[in-house]
Amino acid sequence: MTKRHLVCVESLNQYTRPRDSSKRAAGGHVMVGEEGPEERHLRRVVKRVEGVTALMRTTAYIVVMSRCAEAPIPPDPLDETLSKRAWERSMMRWRAALREALRRIHDEDVTQTLVKVERSG
Repeated sequence: MTKRHLVCVESLNQYTRPRDSSKRAAGGHVMVGEEGPEERHLRRVVKRVEGVTALMRTTAYIVVMSRCAEAPIPPDPLDETLSKRAWERSMMRWRAALREALRRIHDEDVTQTLVKVERSG
């Protein structure tokens, strides 16, 4: 992992929920109960942060961060202006941008390998 990657993951980890099963009902479902706006907001932020950090822990993200000067920027999980659907769209766009960056890295590697083979042959 690169230093930049570790800083991103560590800064987001402060928002993740602990793995506590005390608030789980039978069947493993989280009990929401009567929650106010602050609890809903916190739950939304935690879910968003977990989504971002899960993607940041993937091999694809780590490769892109280590090889691309301009890696795709993740959506801000603390942005309250994004609705659920807008958040999901921004995550899809980020994942697509990461896949595209990874494809470019792969294509560059293949091209460099072919050039080396042609020069040695």
